[in-house]
Amino acid sequence: MSDRMNIAGLLESEFEQFRNTAIIQSMKSLKPSDKVAILDTVMRRGGLGGRPIRHIPIIEPVDPKDPKRGCLKALISKVDVATLLSPPWDLIPKDVVDQGLIDIRSLSEDTKRVCRQTIQEAFQGNFSGKPPEVHYKASLGTALRLLTDSYNFDSGGSVKTRRYKTIPVFNDQSSLIGMLSYMDILREIKARDEGHEPFLNKTVKQLLDQIGQEISKIETIEPTDSIFDAISLFERVSFTHLPVKSGNFTVAIVDDVLVRTYEHPAFFEAFSHVQLENIASPVDQNKNVVSMNDPLRSVIGKFLQDDRPTAVLVGELKHGKLQMEGVISYLDILRNFQATFLNVNSVQGSSQE
Repeated sequence: MSDRMNIAGLLESEFEQFRNTAIIQSMKSLKPSDKVAILDTVMRRGGLGGRPIRHIPIIEPVDPKDPKRGCLKALISKVDVATLLSPPWDLIPKDVVDQGLIDIRSLSEDTKRVCRQTIQEAFQGNFSGKPPEVHYKASLGTALRLLTDSYNFDSGGSVKTRRYKTIPVFNDQSSLIGMLSYMDILREIKARDEGHEPFLNKTVKQLLDQIGQEISKIETIEPTDSIFDAISLFERVSFTHLPVKSGNFTVAIVDDVLVRTYEHPAFFEAFSHVQLENIASPVDQNKNVVSMNDPLRSVIGKFLQDDRPTAVLVGELKHGKLQMEGVISYLDILRNFQATFLNVNSVQGSSQE
């Protein structure tokens, strides 16, 4: 495939998935009155081939026989569920288990209680604002704006800011026909290599220069800081990742999904002393590190890996130590892609969002 994606092109023409009957029929949605237990199960196993789903649209149906047709009430993400349910055992640090800091019986009872609640009861904050949605005949440019905008919503009496990495797509009958994520767009950009050469051949340095990123303004955290230090920082800002620095070197990166997995009331005491170095992803040339001279096609390749990083670190990795020169998020890629093909000379804003 060599044709370039058209910013003004319609989603139905740019993405085959919105014309594929099998994919459309496989789309998952739930009702506000469904139980959290159903949400958890669908999110963990409901995708094609039994793969996990990262976002579930909550729809109030206009017809009980057609649950995917109706009004979008909320969009529940993996992060939302992670803050409500306990983390899986393989993510609990060994020393926490060895010290007996977790009351398994109490945890089990709390999980059962939450799973019996309706989705609307458990995730009231998610229903306080209007989540983004897009029509299948909207333009790619419209979808890019929705995926890069921030949204304010009320959670527990306080206004919080969030971004949606995936947005539901509806047809003329107000029926859910798909989900569009930043991964879908990056995948198409890379697949249409010849049509996107001016963008894909751009170097990391050129991108950082164009977005005006200042290394001194990038928020970082230390390996000895606790999980809750990271959670507190994520609460105050809208970005989704934190480089972990030890002295002059960056040694790891941690994202909001991982740390919020531990944001469970039953674990506050147990996890209060757990340091980030025990859970963060170490710097890895194959997974989360790119150099200044790498082309953007290589950067996009990092984002398309199975573990779906939301950001990669920029610098030269030597002997396991990285002298960080910048950070690139999926937002930088999307915004700069749109700017490149709209003949815009620069993109406003920082990459760390």
